Order: sequence, then structure tokens, then C-alpha cells
Amino acid sequence: MLFFPPERYQPRVRQVFRALRRVLHVALPQARIEHIGSSAVQGLWSKGDLDVYIEVEPEAFDAARVTLQQRGFYLKRDTLQTAQLCYFVAEGLGVDVGLQLVARGSRFRFFLIFRDRLRRDAKLRATYNQLKHAAQHLNAQDYRRLKSEFIVAILMRGRRLQSARQAKSSWYRRKISSN
Repeated sequence: MLFFPPERYQPRVRQVFRALRRVLHVALPQARIEHIGSSAVQGLWSKGDLDVYIEVEPEAFDAARVTLQQRGFYLKRDTLQTAQLCYFVAEGLGVDVGLQLVARGSRFRFFLIFRDRLRRDAKLRATYNQLKHAAQHLNAQDYRRLKSEFIVAILMRGRRLQSARQAKSSWYRRKISSN
């Protein structure tokens, strides 16, 4: 795998995102369209590609999938495709582009959660960059597996923290109401 420093790819990728977002808003005016992935986070090394999150209401999901295909986006082969998540690719934009069509309220919102955690946490960004540097010798499949394990660990850590906060809050509420 070959990774690039942010100053080498992020300006171009962000420019492509802005143009693509305009096109997607015309095609799917009710959709939430977000820049995700490493290129959406200041300071992250990346393969230099663009990932786009497209969230629609569950009842609009099938129509959105058809609309994207009619607009020239292709279903990505060998990826998870469900009634709540579809992966697409775009060609001819000067950078590799992946689109994740997601049903609002589904478990696939984790794309946004992971991006936002990276944006807020400099240590997490540094760890993710270290992972990428260490993975440069890996093939694409092994890199994706390593990256997936990292993402799951970060998402689970957040769930444990939230559960601990909820338990603490519940304890305080019980303590206050008993006094």
C-alpha cells in the first residue's frame, strides 16, 4: 500500500468532494452528504482517495440506489450490500471515489462516528497514521483487515465509555433521588 501525506492529496480530494456534493444534492436533494474517510480529517495520511457518506431515509433507500446507478455510479464489487448499505464507486473524477449509501438510523452511521472521533483526538490521528506507515508492506486485503480491527476497537472503546457514563449518571440520579 502506498500512502501520501495530507498536503499532497487533501486539497485535490476536497475540491473533488465539493464538486461531487453539488451533483449528488441535485440527484438526491433530501440526502445528507458528508465527506468521510482519511481525506476528511486534517493531518491523516491516505491512499489519496475520497469517501462520501450519503444518508437517506430508509423508505428512500432503494430509489436512491437506482438514482445513483442511473447517474453513472457503479456498485462496488465484493463488498457488503444490504437494505441499509450499498457501496458505489465513481470513475473519471481524477481520484478514486467510493460512496457509501446508508439508510438513516442504521448501524452504518459508524462512518460518521469514526470520522468525528479522529477529528477530535490528535493522539488517535497519530496512532492511525502509525498504523498506515506500518502497513505499507501489506497487500490491500491484509491492510483492510488491520484497518477494520483498528476502527472496531475505536468504536467499541467509545461504546464502553458511553456505557460507563450512563452507569455513572444513573448512579447519581439514584443517589440524588434517595436523599
